[in-house]
Amino acid sequence: MSLENENFFKRFAQVSKSINTGVNSAEIFASIVGHTKECLSAGGAFFWILDDSTSRIESVTMKGPAHGDVPNLNYSALSTLFRSRASSVVNITNIGEDSRFAGIACPEIFDNGAMCGVSMDISNSYRAILAVWFATPRCLNEVEQDLLMAFAEQGASAVHKALMYDTQMVESLRQMVEGFALVLEAKDEMTHGHSIRVARFARLLAEELTLSPHEREIIYHGGLLHDIGKIGLDDAIIERLGILSKNERNVIQQHPVIGARILRPLKFLSDVLPIVLHHHERFDGTGYPDGLKGEDIPIGARVITVCDALETMLAGRKHMRRIRLADAIGILQRNAGSQFDATLVESLFAVISKKPDLFSENGNTPQALRIHRENLKRYFDITPSIFI
Repeated sequence: MSLENENFFKRFAQVSKSINTGVNSAEIFASIVGHTKECLSAGGAFFWILDDSTSRIESVTMKGPAHGDVPNLNYSALSTLFRSRASSVVNITNIGEDSRFAGIACPEIFDNGAMCGVSMDISNSYRAILAVWFATPRCLNEVEQDLLMAFAEQGASAVHKALMYDTQMVESLRQMVEGFALVLEAKDEMTHGHSIRVARFARLLAEELTLSPHEREIIYHGGLLHDIGKIGLDDAIIERLGILSKNERNVIQQHPVIGARILRPLKFLSDVLPIVLHHHERFDGTGYPDGLKGEDIPIGARVITVCDALETMLAGRKHMRRIRLADAIGILQRNAGSQFDATLVESLFAVISKKPDLFSENGNTPQALRIHRENLKRYFDITPSIFI
């Protein structure tokens, strides 16, 4: 084995060991660019992580050159130079004469140099680009290209491992937080399962509104966590829901703020936080905690508001009797445009009409629902068309 090959395999083994022994990503990327630069005797090496779904550079790691900065390459420039997911080495033998660099601002030292790089798939929308720079025009030979490819594959592997780990950690943390929220309901038989049912109703409503799958998941988790702030309240107050004094109502109205405070340090739940904070705002602006009005209230919070009200009426509470589905529908209709977003109320009626069995708990069987539909005239001057 030649000294050059022996040197490469030693460096390659060091990178592999770093990846497999749990060294943090920043150190792994630094190791890759360092070893790549040395193995290929390059003036500098660069490792970019790109997210094609957002057209963004997520990170860049570099080694050298000593007297120049990283080329001013944005996402668009990188995608032009190193074709998306090409998985083959691109040789730019003379940066100063290559038309692909036209309009790209680079340090003067790069003008007559060369750049060679490769784009590697990672997972989903992510990819990695490993590139080397030389001070003079040149082209990597076949062996050197294989070396660059090998290091690029190591980098892509490291990123993939980090992404998988992050996904697993986020899911574990999410499950822990959701479980923590459900502990509150376990204290009271009347509220047990409330958040799960609200979340299910909310996801169905989000589907009816044709929101994106990502938005549906955010709203679903908002339903699971909307009452998490009640963990910070006295159990005695929670048990008196329905017969609260004015002072007790002022206390209970703090639970959205407390819930948001609990979630704020959990960055992976940042999209859920506005739902938790604003699920007691009213469409007419008389809700709490901020008195938001109309479409200033996040759509997810508006969805949870109407689903929360429906589930509470159907299930009842210690000091609030259960309400038949038809009666609950009447209450929602009368408060559409004031407490609730009227458009969401109509959409929720559409969901109920399509899937009545999912709202048939507490004696609201499909047969009873058909009878209830006949009784809707008691509550509406004009029966909603979806129930005709």
